[in-house]
Amino acid sequence: LGSDVHQIAEKFTEKFGDNISDIDTRNELIKIAYDLDIGYDLTEHIDNLSLFFNEVFVENNYKLYSNEEYLLDEKNRFSGICDIILEDVGTKEYYDEEMGQMQSKEFDYSTNQNKNIAFWKEFAYELKTTYPDCYLVGENFDGWDQRISPMYQAMDSQFDFPLFYSAHNWLYANIGGNATIFGQKMNAKFDFYAKYRSDYINAAFTSNHDVSRAINHINSTKDSEAGTEHDVKITGSMSQVNKAKVYAAVTMLQPGLSFIYYGDELGMSSNTKENEFSHENNLDRYYRQSFKWDDEALRPELDFGSQYTNAYDSYNSKLPSMEDQAKDNNSMLSFYKGLCAVKQDPTFPVNGKYTAYKFDDNEDVLHYVMQANSATTKDYKVYIHTGGNNGGSSSLILSIPETDEIVFSYNYNTSSTALYPYGVVVTRAK
Repeated sequence: LGSDVHQIAEKFTEKFGDNISDIDTRNELIKIAYDLDIGYDLTEHIDNLSLFFNEVFVENNYKLYSNEEYLLDEKNRFSGICDIILEDVGTKEYYDEEMGQMQSKEFDYSTNQNKNIAFWKEFAYELKTTYPDCYLVGENFDGWDQRISPMYQAMDSQFDFPLFYSAHNWLYANIGGNATIFGQKMNAKFDFYAKYRSDYINAAFTSNHDVSRAINHINSTKDSEAGTEHDVKITGSMSQVNKAKVYAAVTMLQPGLSFIYYGDELGMSSNTKENEFSHENNLDRYYRQSFKWDDEALRPELDFGSQYTNAYDSYNSKLPSMEDQAKDNNSMLSFYKGLCAVKQDPTFPVNGKYTAYKFDDNEDVLHYVMQANSATTKDYKVYIHTGGNNGGSSSLILSIPETDEIVFSYNYNTSSTALYPYGVVVTRAK
């Protein structure tokens, strides 16, 4: 839906620009929607677009700065969100941190990053004047840490897309990576963030409504680092579930806050090729299947048009409900709860320094330390055996120093101290 509305808006501004005082805006938007033959009722969205364009271009005299190209792939399918950038005529007041006072400057908020940062600095200042305890989280849909890092000059936090993509690329995408490389990537990422803000709040997330669910994402393959993920069908194999648990541990035990997209904590899937109407713009119906409550009345089936619904795919239809998983100590839900308990412990250094180290015994083990950053927190050490790209990595002996205590373990034998593939151990300094 969002992509179709974006396309209508772009084609409108492409045709009329910002000079619309003498046209019937709503009627022209209806014509565009008709020509695009989208196939479902857009009346409410057309009305809202009409009100928006009249407000910004007629009532408030904004000027159209740029109308970014609508992003289509080689098959003419939507592959990215476009932007309509507005420029306000006149002078703006903003807070200059170096001068320590308000300054006047003429702004245009284009896709130039410095201009965007200036806007968000101004926005943050005004917002926190009224709500001093709020914090801003940015969704910069970009996996390149060097490119999103400068936004920390204005944002308190950003969703960690570099983690989202790097965990898949270097752990399981079959492009020649391993846990050691991934750990080095994470060290470099946090160094980039810290260059722009020392007190940033990282925001790791499992997935969201624009991408494959966590279990599909981490089990897919790619041809290159920047390549497209090849869809995978989740059947619930031991390997698929264990990779999803490794990914959960990597995500939940990051510095800052960790966000769970509903259903990922159950291991819900997004098998995108099970419906004969696989229209590209409606793939997100697979990402919005109802949470698997025990009570079926709480599982609404949403209608995405005459031929699209969010009905359960073949794996979700047989997946145990939340209530059933809560009774199973080995379920995905119980695993997530265990990770959350670690991070919720008051001794966990949520904003402590993250440092990954090469694990000499096995390059498929991700090992990092979260350093205590206050008198009430302690050092935490994390050991995650990723199992290797193809699950063929061997187990190893992991001896825990007497100065540390185990606070979480999975696939770890405390008697023999064997850490098996897909095993996780978290320790805390005594």
